[in-house]
Amino acid sequence: MKRLLTLLLVIFMVPAFADSFLQSAPTDSVFGGSNATQMDFLPSEQAFHLEKKKVDEQGVHLQYIIADGYYLYKNRFSFKTDNPQVVIGELKLPTGKIKQDESFGEIEAYHAVLDIVVPVNNPKGQGFNLEVNYQGCAEKGLCYPMETANINVDGIVSTAKVAADTHDTVTSPPTTSEKSINQDRTVISWTTLLYYFGFGLLLSLTPCVFPMLPILAGIVLRGQVRRVRAIFLALVYIVSMALTYAVFGVLVGLFGAELGLQSRLQSPWVLIPFAIFFTIFALAMFGVFELRLPSFITQALDKATDKAHGGSVLGAAVLGVCSSLVVSPCVSAPFAGILLHISTTGDALGGGVSLFTLGLGMGVPLFVIAAGGSMLLPKAGMWMVVVRNVIGVMLLAVALYLLSRVIPGYIALALWGCLAAGIAVFIGTFDFFQTKSKPQKCAQLIGLFLIVYAIAAWVGSFQGKTDPLQPLHTDSVLTSSGVTQSLNWQAANNQQELNHLLEQAQAQGKLAMVDWTADWCIACVKMEHEVFQQVDVINALSDYQLIRIDLSNTTPLHRQLQNTYKVFGPPTILFFDKEGKELSSLRIVGEMSKKEFLRHLSQVSRYNQ
Repeated sequence: MKRLLTLLLVIFMVPAFADSFLQSAPTDSVFGGSNATQMDFLPSEQAFHLEKKKVDEQGVHLQYIIADGYYLYKNRFSFKTDNPQVVIGELKLPTGKIKQDESFGEIEAYHAVLDIVVPVNNPKGQGFNLEVNYQGCAEKGLCYPMETANINVDGIVSTAKVAADTHDTVTSPPTTSEKSINQDRTVISWTTLLYYFGFGLLLSLTPCVFPMLPILAGIVLRGQVRRVRAIFLALVYIVSMALTYAVFGVLVGLFGAELGLQSRLQSPWVLIPFAIFFTIFALAMFGVFELRLPSFITQALDKATDKAHGGSVLGAAVLGVCSSLVVSPCVSAPFAGILLHISTTGDALGGGVSLFTLGLGMGVPLFVIAAGGSMLLPKAGMWMVVVRNVIGVMLLAVALYLLSRVIPGYIALALWGCLAAGIAVFIGTFDFFQTKSKPQKCAQLIGLFLIVYAIAAWVGSFQGKTDPLQPLHTDSVLTSSGVTQSLNWQAANNQQELNHLLEQAQAQGKLAMVDWTADWCIACVKMEHEVFQQVDVINALSDYQLIRIDLSNTTPLHRQLQNTYKVFGPPTILFFDKEGKELSSLRIVGEMSKKEFLRHLSQVSRYNQ
């Protein structure tokens, strides 16, 4: 039995570790590809090739051919015309692929092929120029500034309604890019499936489920004493239950896709109700009230369950389906939260596979009992209530995460502190006058850490900080003598200002470093925090003339600078020697870690010795 459990553990864990290994492989390894900082990036017009396909009554049909390894931001598109008599109708862009970013949160992006129909209200059929604004990035870290393309349209007669005059939405049929994006989104990692499997196992250990497992095993197995037969019946029950959950996942995923919840998940009108729902689910897990199906449904399912006879394949299957429908109070709240999450993805296949995996995890204890390993399961006790409360805290954290997208960051940080303090009080951190067991003492120790975090979050919130992972993080560094230290950047917005700063560096006999950055550049923000604010990097750059060109709001003068120095976009770093000449072979394109950047600086120094 122990060998069987070990084998099952290996089967589920090896793919997850393999997936993590491949994701964390060095960029220059066999698994990781080439080093992004040394690769040649494509010009914007090649990375995002735009064509006008046709013009008809629906509008102007545009197509982007996006190079492999590049993507476009959905929320950075804008369209306008140069003719006041021609007005853009309400546009509905295809659903993009969700990308989770540690700096900017969830973004929606397009890959491969993107087809867009721009509806136009042009009753007189006049010619006009369509201005298309867009922005994209390379997967390896380079972000392009906002690009503008002008499309000449000879004339079009359209009945498209203007967004300001009506609530009707101009829709287009599913495009090739939308289909390919949806197909790409259904690729689920082993890590994600492992999370769902573990969460299902956690749900089976709640006080409403775990104590009933021996009774359930007796009903399903119906006195079967042969171990192989018992295992087979248990698997039938588990798979039937998991398939029923999968059906729910598929249906809810389709429902969310039809409503377009994924694209609307940046709206406060969606985020706030969802946060309220998750809070309600959390309160249900804390025992404030119970979430149950209506009695007329549960009574009908109970009758079906009573008619099913255990000990047979059909009976085990019927019991599995019915048990998945009659969810217990401890399962209903988190299950509803999971369904709500799947609805926002709009991914039917992914939702089905995820909930199928969740069902398998919930069936593990029953499988262990059927395999004769009931002695390996823990005894029922207060730990089950702890499991239920942990799930409740997880639901509260999800609610706060959703809410943090629509409220100021410093308020969200204060709420994270309140959540940590509430947990600490709930687990008895300040109860010092009663005798405690070892687990309770460990909980009390954890509570003290939570109190420290809560105080740090409140102090950080008061100071205007927003990062819950680094509530007291500052943009400057204290030296050992207690003096605040930071990089002294000089801004350049045109060629004249840049030349002046380079001449200043040359007159002082300094090397010059020119950093091209932008606030929308994910890699730039990451390098700002993880590289340029580190004390050893600040010391290494102490003898440099530091120049920064900010492309957050690109102007024609910025584009002129980009063309002069052949800079596609940020992050790009140029080095100039003491004679004012660029060290082109030492140019940095893309993101670098602190260690790589310091090594690169040593190469720059050797080059100028």
